[in-house]
Amino acid sequence: MGIIRFLLALAVVGAHSNSHQLLKFVGGEVAVQAFYVISGFYMAMIVRTYSTKKKFWISRYLRLYPAYIVCALLSLYLVQGVRPYIDNIEKLPISAIVFLGLTNLTIFFQDITMFLGVNGDSLSFVKFFGESSPHLYQLLLIPQGWSLGVEISFYILAPFILTRSIRTISAFVFLSAILRIGLIGYCFSGDPWSYRFFPNEISTFLLGSLAYKFYEIKKTGGAIDDFSILALPTLLIFLIGFNFLPTEYQTKKIIFILVLVFTIGNIFNVTKNSKMDNFMGMLSYPIYVSHLFVLGYLLPKLHLPSPDGRFINTLLAYVLVTVFSIALYFLIDKPADLFRHRFKSKVG
Repeated sequence: MGIIRFLLALAVVGAHSNSHQLLKFVGGEVAVQAFYVISGFYMAMIVRTYSTKKKFWISRYLRLYPAYIVCALLSLYLVQGVRPYIDNIEKLPISAIVFLGLTNLTIFFQDITMFLGVNGDSLSFVKFFGESSPHLYQLLLIPQGWSLGVEISFYILAPFILTRSIRTISAFVFLSAILRIGLIGYCFSGDPWSYRFFPNEISTFLLGSLAYKFYEIKKTGGAIDDFSILALPTLLIFLIGFNFLPTEYQTKKIIFILVLVFTIGNIFNVTKNSKMDNFMGMLSYPIYVSHLFVLGYLLPKLHLPSPDGRFINTLLAYVLVTVFSIALYFLIDKPADLFRHRFKSKVG
């Protein structure tokens, strides 16, 4: 799954820059929801390797936090500037200051920021995050960190849900889907409701979890089919050529997510023993959490051209983001992984 995760991370980079059309891939929204599916698959795989829920939660938090806080501090000091940032924060009501301080420091509730606004002297829920003065989400040190808040919400529930039967998990998927349809009926259909609202998105995570459970059943029964090797190139072609398919966006999006759900087990089976593929997958999180810092600070600092819709410029930006992410992985993520793996149960 590593190459898929790597390209999905680059799709998010492309969504946050004026990238060349050939290098946009599936775009940011589809990429994030695809990550939800993949997360659900992997969490269903590993949740039973922890002897307690507490150990699972600590391990998952340590997977996210070290790289996050490093990039948050880099953003604060080198991109936003400490003094300008404090000046902006001081204009807010105390409730907003406390909330932003908590979420920037811990990652928790970053997704809730997309549903909050400042109106006068109060912090309140809003239908659209643009209905705020100032826009609260712009004061997140890692703006894309809202999806980490969604991830953490899933991690909190994962030990309670993923150990249940396929029928029970399917019921949760159904209830979440009904909620999404109901919200659409009340005109809660656009951003941020389309992919940032956790009660809607838990169905996407759980589809990935169901995919793992069916993969496990097929593997146990020796029923992994001979066409597994075709799943990876099929999804890669779809991922890379997504923008050029002559189909309406929402239709393509739904089809892509469903194709991922139905092929993820086969793709995992083919790639699970590849060290190179695993390494590419490990870079997806550093790319995701650091790319705005690289685009906003390192690119101009090194006097390199912004993507500007050009192929070479976009490719150069992707290379720089990848190089920085490799450094972040070896300096921060890998040492943290060695520590957090202590929380896993000894198997065998």
